[in-house]
Amino acid sequence: MKSPYGPLLSLRELEEQQAEARLAETLREATTAEAEVTMSRTARDAWIHFYLDQPSGSVDATGLGALLARLEIGERDAARRLTDAQHRVDEARDALLERRRQREAVETLHTDLLEQTARALERRHQAELDEVGAKRLDAGREPDDAR
Repeated sequence: MKSPYGPLLSLRELEEQQAEARLAETLREATTAEAEVTMSRTARDAWIHFYLDQPSGSVDATGLGALLARLEIGERDAARRLTDAQHRVDEARDALLERRRQREAVETLHTDLLEQTARALERRHQAELDEVGAKRLDAGREPDDAR
């Protein structure tokens, strides 16, 4: 027997798969943003160490200050992108959990209906067997009643 929940279950499974793909995509975005933050910090730290390792007159402090300011702006931008990406990951994770919950609810309805139908068919089959057995018993008793 076909369940009316079958097509809806297929739709919910597809939606869950799409939510899983979206979560994977947002996780990749977050990983990329995290790498950008790490690279920005590393670049800033490298310039600071370069400045500290050089003799005091060999590096233009004004130019280095402007460079470090640009690097820090880039680092803050990367950190903001990371925060945004982490929010998207949280939203995608919540969406996946909701899609999974919806799929499981429809799957439960579908399974319950199929089990209920199977039990009804089994009861009907057993009733038919009981009826055939009763007819045989009645047929077997009729000749005994004639004696």
